[in-house]
Amino acid sequence: MSYFRQWIQTEAAGATNKDMLEVKAEVEAKLAESQRQVFLKYLDPRGAYMSLAETIVGVGIDALVSGAGAIIDLMRQRSKEKQKQGLRWQAFILQARATVSDV
Repeated sequence: MSYFRQWIQTEAAGATNKDMLEVKAEVEAKLAESQRQVFLKYLDPRGAYMSLAETIVGVGIDALVSGAGAIIDLMRQRSKEKQKQGLRWQAFILQARATVSDV
C-alpha cells in the first residue's frame, strides 16, 4: 500500500490507462488478500482455545499480583491499536471504492 500512496502522489497524473489498470489490479489483489487474512483470523478455531488459555493465565497472574491483569490488558489493547493503524489505509480505500461505485 505504501507503493500505491507514493505512486498516487508522484506519477498518477501522467500515467497511462494501462498503468492505472495495472495499479488498480495490484491494489484490488492486496485488498482481497487482506480481507481473506482478516476473515481467516476470526474464523480460526484455535482462537477460542487461545482466548480461554489467556483468560486462565490472566486470572492466575492477577491472583498472584493484584492489578497485574489490568496492566496486561492495557498492553494488549495498545498492541491491538497498533495493528489497527496498519489497516486504516486499506479501510479508507475500501470505503472510497464503495462510495465511487455507488455514484
